Amino acid sequence: MEEKKEILISAKNLKKEFCMGEACQTIYEDLSLDIYKGDFTVIMGASGAGKSTLIKDILNNWPQVGITVSCTTRQKRQNEQNGIDYHFLSEAEFNAKISEGQFL
Repeated sequence: MEEKKEILISAKNLKKEFCMGEACQTIYEDLSLDIYKGDFTVIMGASGAGKSTLIKDILNNWPQVGITVSCTTRQKRQNEQNGIDYHFLSEAEFNAKISEGQFL
């Protein structure tokens, strides 16, 4: 008989909008997720899809959740911090880490 896992996060019908004046952009809507204690969860999507926004919302509401910080070769955006939002690397540094087996 399979052991039932404890739900760490259960969220239903989440919605996030970003507004400037009267103009609003939906970041995500009708999003539901269950994250179980001990599970490894990946949040992935295209650039600008709202991954960082969703992760910040999760961390604000469920501080017991931990995250990893990804590496990227793209340029740092205005409000991003190296080592917090991403590890910003040159292409040479990134390729060296691949060669050294430092990525999964």
